[in-house]
Amino acid sequence: MKVILLFPPFEREINDNLQITTVKKYANSVPVPLSLTSVAASLEAVGHDVSILDANALQYTKEQIISHLKSKKPDIVGLTTSTLSYHQEREWIGLVKKELGIPIMVGGKHAWYYPKELLKNDSIDYVFSGEADKTIVDFMDAYEKGNTKKLKNIKGLLFKENGKIIDNGFSDQINNLDELPFPAIHMLPLEKYHTFLTKRRKFITMITTRGCTSRCTFCDAHLEKYRFRSAENVVEEMQRAYDLGVREIELYDSAFTINKKRAIEIAEGIKKRKLDLRWDIRTRVNLVNEEVLKALRSAGCVRVNYGLESGDPNILKNMKKDITLEQIERAILLSKKLGFEVFGYFILGCPGETEDSMNRTIALSKKYPFDYVQFTRMVALPRTELYQQFINEKKYDYWLEYTQGKHLDKQIDLVGTKLTDEQVVNAVKRGYKEFYFRPKQIIKTLSQSRSLEETFRYIKAGTHFLFKK
Repeated sequence: MKVILLFPPFEREINDNLQITTVKKYANSVPVPLSLTSVAASLEAVGHDVSILDANALQYTKEQIISHLKSKKPDIVGLTTSTLSYHQEREWIGLVKKELGIPIMVGGKHAWYYPKELLKNDSIDYVFSGEADKTIVDFMDAYEKGNTKKLKNIKGLLFKENGKIIDNGFSDQINNLDELPFPAIHMLPLEKYHTFLTKRRKFITMITTRGCTSRCTFCDAHLEKYRFRSAENVVEEMQRAYDLGVREIELYDSAFTINKKRAIEIAEGIKKRKLDLRWDIRTRVNLVNEEVLKALRSAGCVRVNYGLESGDPNILKNMKKDITLEQIERAILLSKKLGFEVFGYFILGCPGETEDSMNRTIALSKKYPFDYVQFTRMVALPRTELYQQFINEKKYDYWLEYTQGKHLDKQIDLVGTKLTDEQVVNAVKRGYKEFYFRPKQIIKTLSQSRSLEETFRYIKAGTHFLFKK
């Protein structure tokens, strides 16, 4: 069957008042629709005529998107859903349904959280709740054959029959990730992708693990069993990307160095194959040591992105980060000593947060030699311990009502702190200003620019941010 997976353009997120829009506008970052490449690969492997339309990367208008879809005449269209951008996705889903009148299927994290609510949307015909790599194959087989009985027995699939929702529950987790086909990045316009920090084209993102071993209250990754792909499998995917012209890769795992032995084996595999790649990882300060960092650096890893969240021990404890300020100092200084760029991620407005604790976080960002930092306002997301605390305190399900079409202009409230939203947002802005507008940081940022265009983009973003009310 002919399947088109659509990734539509987006302008902003409902719960985004964190100055991320400034970065998006002036840095012009273009994300890789990684989840769609995984689904496409599964369908391609069993013979379906599948393609990806990344209208965001291609900067297609509504008219161009509809024209493309009509000209290709797909049997079904699929989209991914994200909690923060669901209402924009809902508009696109409605438009496609209206213009083409064909079945629409959706997956993604928001489909994990509120699958039945999604299915109440008349424009959505099928919802995949949980990992869809295998579910999508079983579904397409049954759908193509019109086998409704089989549809009712596919775990992770929800659909409507005579107005009634058939809910087959959550899909089983895939234990052996090596058995999955490599993401179908050959279906993407690879020359279009980049982030604020990429230095080379072509660029992609990769995920080599699923789940997490930590227990942070604001994240739901640890609710999935931690699983990892073998080092050989990861390096082979890198090789195939390299053969397509990719020269920079962002590894988007929650914590790449949970398994240090595997991380070192991946580094050795990259060197053995002589892959001239620039790449970076995300990890935690308590999951690195000199051996693993040296191995990564020797294989072309240029940046370590650390989720630090706070510079206050009590806030770290409240968030169940299970890290110390001493571990933060050791990891940052060791990473810089070995030649890495270091990116620190911080969250303000956490449970127990005060003006003093936010000040300590901002001070920590300036104490150590970070190359980049990001400050965000805490957002309690579905299925997290923090969101359950929100429900207990506020006595309503914000994200359920949001999915139903409410709160379109209302940021979700903070939880567990007496600070106002205005206080936290102002602290976020102040954190950026105090870090990036120091003379030495301005000089460092501009000196890393590769072109006049990039330099002007930094200046424009900084000016917009500095004077934005």
